[in-house]
Amino acid sequence: MIRRLFSSVTGLARRWAYRRQGRDHPPLTLHRRRIYILPTRFGMGLALLVMAMILAAMNYANSMGFALSFTLAGLGVVCMHHAHRGLNRLVVRPGKTGRGFAGERQHLEVQLENPAPIARRDILLTDESGNILDFTDLFPHGHARLQLPCTPERRGSVRIQRFGLATAYPMGLFRAWCWLDMPLEGLAWPKPLASPMQRAPDPEAESGKRQQSGTEDFSQLRDYAKGDPTRRIAWRHYLARGELIVKEFASPAGESPVWLDWDHSGGGDQESRLARLCHWVLQAEAATGPWGLRLPDETIGPGRGEHQTRRALDALARFGEDGGGAGHD
Repeated sequence: MIRRLFSSVTGLARRWAYRRQGRDHPPLTLHRRRIYILPTRFGMGLALLVMAMILAAMNYANSMGFALSFTLAGLGVVCMHHAHRGLNRLVVRPGKTGRGFAGERQHLEVQLENPAPIARRDILLTDESGNILDFTDLFPHGHARLQLPCTPERRGSVRIQRFGLATAYPMGLFRAWCWLDMPLEGLAWPKPLASPMQRAPDPEAESGKRQQSGTEDFSQLRDYAKGDPTRRIAWRHYLARGELIVKEFASPAGESPVWLDWDHSGGGDQESRLARLCHWVLQAEAATGPWGLRLPDETIGPGRGEHQTRRALDALARFGEDGGGAGHD
């Protein structure tokens, strides 16, 4: 009953705090009005002990009792100051987007920055209910990354809107914490569905020979797209004109690339077809030749490599979402 009452009071306080502070926009610098602090159970026990010692010292006019009591009280005040300082002026921002297959655990990232010349110890990452998920130490002017685990049940964009930071350093007498309303984003790829690969025809193939993505001969220049390897950027052109241009190379190939096509992904509902294509993407990348993916609203490749695979899996994860899609909260 007491636990249920405590949980209800905590929920009311959390909702009041979210209304009071509103949405957080990264990068966020925590200030003292955002930080809450209360004594822990150990801290409350020490406070009761100090009060009992002061009463006993007054009753017996014992100066040593007063000295010990006020020393312990002063220690508690110092601990309260250090716990609050552990979060004050800390800079918080979302980290890189987490990725993984639906049904598997992935980690969303929180980046912390310590702009002060002091160390911050035992910084805890918590979920909305206060459960500890990760922890770290921050050295003076240092950076750290904390990971918030989640297991999305279906493919698509993943978003966790609220989380918390806390610390009880140095002696666990006081706990300082803050609630953050800042989205952490991830992406859940479709869960692969094993099935024989269906290779779609390549309309660009000519007499068994075509130009495909390669690294032997220079082919053309094109505008830079997010995710292009930096080693292919034409840096001289950038220094001269300030435009990011990427060099493309081509080489004659003896066979056409493998094309994975939505129209040849078999029957079933949309999710089954996406899961089948996901399995084929992994199969194609495990082979030795180039491959490409055709969706109704996007074409990827041909090519191969980690960047190509990630682009294809991301496209499958976001397929059918309006403007990037709604997230999982």
